[in-house]
Formats: sequence, C-alpha cells, structure tokens
Amino acid sequence: MNNPSISIIIPAYNVEQYIKKCLDSLLKQTFQNFEVIIVNDGSTDKTAVICNEYAAIHKNISVIHQQNAGVSAARKIGMQAMKGQYFISIDADDWMEPNMLEELFNTATSNDADLTFSDYDRIYNDHTEIINHQLSQVDPIYYLKAQLGGGMWGTYWNKLIKTQIYKTHAIAPIVGVSMWEDYIVTNLCALYAQKIAYCPKVLYHYNQTNQGSITKQQSVKNHEDILLVIKKLSTAIDKSIYKDILSKEIIDMKLFAKNYLIYSQYKDFKQWKQIFPEVNHYALNTQKRYEKKIIKSILDDKFLLTRILLFLQKYDEKIRRNLNKTLHKICLTK
Repeated sequence: MNNPSISIIIPAYNVEQYIKKCLDSLLKQTFQNFEVIIVNDGSTDKTAVICNEYAAIHKNISVIHQQNAGVSAARKIGMQAMKGQYFISIDADDWMEPNMLEELFNTATSNDADLTFSDYDRIYNDHTEIINHQLSQVDPIYYLKAQLGGGMWGTYWNKLIKTQIYKTHAIAPIVGVSMWEDYIVTNLCALYAQKIAYCPKVLYHYNQTNQGSITKQQSVKNHEDILLVIKKLSTAIDKSIYKDILSKEIIDMKLFAKNYLIYSQYKDFKQWKQIFPEVNHYALNTQKRYEKKIIKSILDDKFLLTRILLFLQKYDEKIRRNLNKTLHKICLTK
C-alpha cells in the first residue's frame, strides 16, 4: 500500500485471549488509511498463529516475529518499520472505539499538532473508570507540567504523534526497559513538539482484567527502569528551553521515584539518600504528619528510627481508618 496516514504499532506477547478483539476494533475503524505492524515478541501461545491469520487476510496488517526481547525492543522494531505520517502504539489486550483514529487524525490535522491526545477509560471486572485529561491550557508547557507532575499518564495508546518528531530527534524506546517505557518516548516527543492538541472524547479502552501484564507487577527491576527513564528525561529537559520552567516538576518526578525506596517492601534508606541527592532537602517540605520525621531520620542516618516511624505511621493510619468507620456507623444508628 502507499504510505499510510497512520502507523499502528502493536507489541504482542502471549495475548491469544485478547488480540482478536484488539485487531477487530482496528478493522472496524471509520478511518481506514492506516497500517498495522504487529511485533510478536517470542510468544509461546497461539498469538503468532492468530497474527499470521489476520495478516494473510488484511493487506494493511503485517507481522514481525522476533525472539523474546521485551516490550520496549518490540516497539522499537515496529517503529523502525513504520511509514505513516503519524503513529500510535497500542497494547494487544486493549481495544478502541470505531471512530478513534478518525477523531485523533482530524484533531491533529486541523490543529497542525505534533502530538494529539484523547481521554480513555479503564475497564475492570466490576466497573469502568473514565479518565479525562482536560488541561487549563493545551500547549507543550502545560502538557509537560501535567505529565511530569503526575497528573497524567505518559501512555502511547491515547496519543497520535507525528512520525517526523520521532525520527528527527532520534527518539527511541530504551531496550530492556518495561516500566515507563512509554513515558520516556511520549514525553520526549512532547518536549520537541511545537503544538499539542486535545480530543475530549473517550476513545480507548484500557483493559485492567489482564493480571499477567507488566504494569500489574512490581519488582526492584521496575524501580530501576523508572530511575533510568527519569535520568534520561531529566537530562533532555536540562538541555531544552523548558529547563527553568519545568524545574519544580523535575523535582517532583525525582522524589516520586525515590519514595519507592521508603514505602515499598524493598526498603533501602541508604540508597534513597544516594539517588538524586540534589532533591533530598525538598522532601522535607511535606506537611504530612509522619513523613517529615521519616525523611529527617534518613538524612541523619538514623535508619532504625526510620523503621520505627514507618511502623507507627502504618498503624496510626490504620487506627484512624477504623475510628472513622466506627464514627460513621455511630452516626448512621442515631
């Protein structure tokens, strides 16, 4: 086919239960000038067979098979092959509204936007949660502030991005990274974008019922991924015109990553002091009851006291929750 308007990259690993619904939602799109590049990342189930069947029937679907190398490597291979004016990368266990590509493409072209994003929802077994991202102002600065400050997710799948931005600035997924592998790429694209546009419609359905997905797992490796992503993104911002404008958001992002070393099961207070030490004193600005004492104890190398304070914090919160529940019941009986 001639160069398509949109390239859709789908990394796929052991998703035989989900990928048909994903691909069918693409085939039902009201906008049809697109290519689909599926990268089968060494699946051991019937994913490869299903992908081959769809590619044999539909000319705009192609499949790349590779040995298992991880989601970031799969996306990178797909992005190297894409030919569209715009690209979007979706997850194989999710699905889209029939008008998703049309809405994103029309919004992007009418605004001459380098990056266009939409709302989406999270689908759970027992409920659906709608996520909207209305900003007070839609431009790269406000968008990046929301991203880095934690107000928005840096996902691929609700964003249509100009391929030229990606290629001109040599942006690429970090091979080996699983957590936040989308965050680094989409925010680097936003960093170099001249215009950003917003489509205020729920167009993508983010499946939360697949408990085997990477984002449902937590580990030391995930934290290492996040640290690497933040280091690379911080370095890029420091070299950009937004260095001073985004200074507070960079601090917040670094503190977020450090908190894992205090509040997860993988506690390492000495490492907390050593990672991004330039923001340690900002952690003392918290107004929360225990957190300031916890941070100060770490900075003073009083790690036994830190553990005691964490223990007290945990049970203080538990007591407060139970007390509130009891008071609520008493009020209801009166």
